[in-house]
Amino acid sequence: IVRKSEMTAGNAMVGDLTKIRFFYAGSIAPNANWCTWTVSIANSTRTSFASDSDWEPAASFTTVFSGVVSMVSNGWVEIPFTAPFNYTGEGLIVQVNENVIGYPGSSNFRSYTSLANTGMSARSDSSNPTTSSAGTRTGEIAQIQFEGIVNNCAIPTDLTSSSITTSSFNFAWTA
Repeated sequence: IVRKSEMTAGNAMVGDLTKIRFFYAGSIAPNANWCTWTVSIANSTRTSFASDSDWEPAASFTTVFSGVVSMVSNGWVEIPFTAPFNYTGEGLIVQVNENVIGYPGSSNFRSYTSLANTGMSARSDSSNPTTSSAGTRTGEIAQIQFEGIVNNCAIPTDLTSSSITTSSFNFAWTA
């Protein structure tokens, strides 16, 4: 879950998102078995997962990418969307489904500590987990970046006007 406050802090604006990036912190070449991804996103007011089976309904998501991800060592892995995603100004839920069965070895994506139960994962070496599988909730979530419409300037605060006459005035704010 990417909370609305996190999107706002990153200067996100309502409109189209066109890419997502994940930071791969590994120094070895990634295994091809874990490079086949489906990435889906949902607009949401949700701030946490209530239980290990509290998955967001599949109908809420829009698939923005399905294919092979080109990994890089110690850098941002950029995933362009096949079609823009309409961000509505709330929080987002990002779902990544790695589609190859088998244990390919460990991967090392940079993460950060968010609020409790803002992330959830499920894994299996022998089958592709579904949302009917129990997950594991966590407050440690992937460090990601979005590309799309962003607010390039800070939202003004402390608006004031002074020296008002019939033909002019002074207007000030804090950015």
